[in-house]
Amino acid sequence: MTIATTAVWEPTVDQVLTQALRGLGVLHAAHSPAPEVLAFGREAITAWMHALVARGVPMNLVESYPQTLTASTRSYSAAADTESVEKGGIVTDTAGLDHPLELITREDYLRISDKLTEGQPARYYAEKTSTSGFTIYLYPVPTTDWVTFTYPRVRRPRDNDTGARTIDLPRSLMKAAVAQAKYEYAGHFRRTPDVIDMLRQHADDDLDEALGAENPRGDLQFTVPSLHWRR
Repeated sequence: MTIATTAVWEPTVDQVLTQALRGLGVLHAAHSPAPEVLAFGREAITAWMHALVARGVPMNLVESYPQTLTASTRSYSAAADTESVEKGGIVTDTAGLDHPLELITREDYLRISDKLTEGQPARYYAEKTSTSGFTIYLYPVPTTDWVTFTYPRVRRPRDNDTGARTIDLPRSLMKAAVAQAKYEYAGHFRRTPDVIDMLRQHADDDLDEALGAENPRGDLQFTVPSLHWRR
């Protein structure tokens, strides 16, 4: 018996949608989906992915983001696709040494009487703006001795704007993505209400199963409300 020497499985969004269409029984294995059918699926699955992030579903989208500092500048715009700014930030000095920072609340930041005090940054506060972005404030304000501020963030899923894109999901959620796509397509292909309800339940079950696999130990349970509604 010979097995593959690689373990790289990164399906594109169109591969996920094609699998869903074939599983739903509306696409023969020898055929390819119509472009407009794939476009519908890309929009639906992208909306689902963003809904998962908004509900706090763990999707392995946490990353450290470096921000170059400017002396005497206290505020910085977070990267445009930032969903939330997390604790665990660090500031790097000119010698290349890292120093931890404390993420504080809005209330704590407002209590600082002189927010323009300069020195070694020790705290940061992330304020959500009206444009769905974030402005990050450092205190004290960095001097020329500080060059980089690196903060952990949860980013938004990458858009499924073309079918050739690798779907931006952890592998544990791939089965749930296929089940969700089946549900989304069921109404498009005029399946009966009973079938639509069954597929909705399957999608919820596969998501619950994936989330359970992410948290196999202890009494803590991660649950998420159903993302579906009756059509």
